[in-house]
Amino acid sequence: MLDARPDVLAALRAEQASVVAAHGHALTPPALAAMPYADAVVREVARAWPVVNGVFRKALVDLEVSGARVPAGWALLVMISGPTKASLVGAGGADEFDPGRWLDAGARAAGAAAPGCPRAVQSLVRDPPGFLPFGLGPHVCLGMGLALAELRAVVAVLVREYDWSTERPGEEWRPPLPPADGLPVRFWRRADALSPAAE
Repeated sequence: MLDARPDVLAALRAEQASVVAAHGHALTPPALAAMPYADAVVREVARAWPVVNGVFRKALVDLEVSGARVPAGWALLVMISGPTKASLVGAGGADEFDPGRWLDAGARAAGAAAPGCPRAVQSLVRDPPGFLPFGLGPHVCLGMGLALAELRAVVAVLVREYDWSTERPGEEWRPPLPPADGLPVRFWRRADALSPAAE
């Protein structure tokens, strides 16, 4: 998606330049906390392409789901991507890749005043109802916070230090199935990398 959306990549790079200026090169907890736009991108990827499309659950009691009777003992497939898309229809289009949907209205307005400069972004919206990549309620994934922090760190390293291009930009990919041709991507170190090795 970053290869296809240079505006999102530019905003991520601007944010990382600010993070490095304020916190140095180390990916410390304060540095990771200062990456709301990277967090928004990670959440948008998880929303659009969850790692698991659905999970099975067993009905412990008779219940009704959307007008259909489900007897106790039946297996249910709980879809992860469907509810998330439905819950965000009014937030910029469920099928659009839009990290801005995760930023609060004030942050979006401030960011709009300075395109490509997410320094104005201060906070994220709460996960909307139906956002299920990590589960929900008492069964939410215990590793959610760690996974989101790790993904922000990966995004930070990629946008600070590398450029890339997909070798077959038009290749169709429908996660969770693997890309038909492997979706090869070529990486190379940026000449102006934001890392100590480049100084």
